[in-house]
Amino acid sequence: MKSVHFTIPMAPKPQSRGRVGAMRIGTNADGSARYRGMIFEDKKSKEHKATLRSLAMQHKPAEQFTGPVEVRILAVFPRPAALCQFSKRDGKPLQPPGRRWHTSRPDKDNVEKAVLDALKDWWIDDSQVCVGCTFKQVAALGEDPHYEIYICDVSATNHNGNAHNIQLSDFPSYWFMGFPF
Repeated sequence: MKSVHFTIPMAPKPQSRGRVGAMRIGTNADGSARYRGMIFEDKKSKEHKATLRSLAMQHKPAEQFTGPVEVRILAVFPRPAALCQFSKRDGKPLQPPGRRWHTSRPDKDNVEKAVLDALKDWWIDDSQVCVGCTFKQVAALGEDPHYEIYICDVSATNHNGNAHNIQLSDFPSYWFMGFPF
């Protein structure tokens, strides 16, 4: 079973929504302008995916994934200034220094979409990604924002040796407790 686990040292960003616009494509026989509706991707989102893709390329396996694929993503966001304050009396952090769940925007699915779009060259078709999970957390005190990404091929046989009759009990229990990395 082929698998890859790597860290990308950059702040997570979501996949932006496409903006609709019109592009002039010519003129009609009567001289009026002809337009085509277009969907434009945000420039910052495009640049983020390009950077993510280039940083991930050094970890890419020699061959593409050809079967079903599992992708697990841990997106660690920058720690807000409000969580970095220290007590004036004893110099200890006012908030717990460890990681915490990131419960504000962006949505988990938009972060996942940006990563999957950036890694589209790793498999033949997006539909191959059939298993996965995405976690969002705020960085611990002193920790830099980053992505942790785990990708592996998923065989058609479950852990009990039964093909195509996969049940929840067939998956390792650590998948459902904390981080499966």
